[in-house]
Amino acid sequence: MHFAEWKSVVRQNSALIVLLLIFIGSRIVYFLLGVRFDDSLLLWSPHYIDRQLLISDFGRSIFYLHSQPPIMNLFLGIVLHLFPNYETNIFWFCYLLLGLTLMLSFYLLLKNLGVVTPLTVIFPALFIISPGAILYENWLFYSYPVCTALTFSALICLKFFKSPRLVYSLLLFFSLGIVALMWSFFHLLWLVAGVAILLTLRPQEWKRIVLGFTIPFILVLGWYVKNAILFGEFTASTWFGMNFSRITTCMLSLEERKQLNTNGIISVFSTLTAFGDLDQYQPYLKPVPLTGIPVLDQKRKASGFPNLNNIAYIYIFRERAKDAFRVITLKPNAYFRGIIRAVLIFFTPADDYLYFGKNRTKIETFARVFNTIFAGQFNRYINPKFRVTKPVLHYLLVMAHTGLFIIIGYGGAFIAGILLLRSHHANFVSQTLIFIWMTLLYGLLVGTLTEVGENNRFRFVFDPLMLAFVGTIIRPDSGFFLDQRKKQGIS
Repeated sequence: MHFAEWKSVVRQNSALIVLLLIFIGSRIVYFLLGVRFDDSLLLWSPHYIDRQLLISDFGRSIFYLHSQPPIMNLFLGIVLHLFPNYETNIFWFCYLLLGLTLMLSFYLLLKNLGVVTPLTVIFPALFIISPGAILYENWLFYSYPVCTALTFSALICLKFFKSPRLVYSLLLFFSLGIVALMWSFFHLLWLVAGVAILLTLRPQEWKRIVLGFTIPFILVLGWYVKNAILFGEFTASTWFGMNFSRITTCMLSLEERKQLNTNGIISVFSTLTAFGDLDQYQPYLKPVPLTGIPVLDQKRKASGFPNLNNIAYIYIFRERAKDAFRVITLKPNAYFRGIIRAVLIFFTPADDYLYFGKNRTKIETFARVFNTIFAGQFNRYINPKFRVTKPVLHYLLVMAHTGLFIIIGYGGAFIAGILLLRSHHANFVSQTLIFIWMTLLYGLLVGTLTEVGENNRFRFVFDPLMLAFVGTIIRPDSGFFLDQRKKQGIS
């Protein structure tokens, strides 16, 4: 290839080359700052099967997993089997590939949506170098894979609306199916809602949509049915009761909970630590016979941490779910307080998270500056005493601790989405934006109404979609605005 041809290729792909250089350069800089891939969750996280069982009893442990959907543990087990003693490097490599895929999918999504050229580079670049992205990329958890899959699915959805082909339908629903089998946050009904949206927007393509949807739906439904048959719970994860109790029952003081238990309104389990060691619950449980299946019988993992997949927890989680709904009925203010707290955490920068440990401290100064400039987090510390002594100041500091620019971004997207629903939906840009908006709405509702504590981690996976939505609607000649003009009879 001659120099002139090389020059032409570089010019045509200059945006991609810039993004690749930013990705590589930022990873080198973060590495020099001391950020390292953290796979310590493999030892202690309740989300993961005991490392030893992933090696010695892999297939059976996956099958009898009830506390989590299977894909993340399946991935861990495969890596441990194929690359013994090198798993940390393999995990790191896989997550780097996820980061690269995420950045490229984000860029192509923006480009195909017609976002102005500078933003097609600026948004992916800012996101991929953000403290949140780098910390999740170096943390062995499902948040980063889910974020990548959601962004990729939005891109494929756009491709389908632009050029309806079976391959795009298959890729879209397999991506969504992977998400549903990786994180129980994305319920089976969410997958069904996805196909309903596509059928509503493109009824003439129903055959391709249904064909693409069928196999992923059967796989996800099969996991739910398996849990229903084996454990009496039609769900991807039996943890709902414990999670939901955190935003309802746990908003009451311990004294209030004990009084409700004394009055026979809630169970004794709601007076004990959420996600606690099985020993604390044991005095209040009927004897549970051993099943002969280690992943269900094991009280603690080999590392000493609780095994929350022990079959006895199912009854505990079920009771705590019942307690949570009783508290909503009797003490609705507790649930309301939980929602307010969840919303405030939801809009806090994603890197402001307890479990990042040493990696977060390595980039503390940069994170503070980045979040002030780009997230609008103007306060880093909240004095809990002010809640009683200076309530007005307390809530002002709480608001300043959130990402005010994040709130503006999501708020603008939701308002624009309402207008978008009233448009003609005549072009593929508007149709893709509806898919994105529905996904964002789902994330906000589920992420703030069902649990409190880790809500900013929940929001992180949706951030590229929010930026894509905002980047599209601020362009006057975007498909969104063209639809609005047609509706108003403006040429």
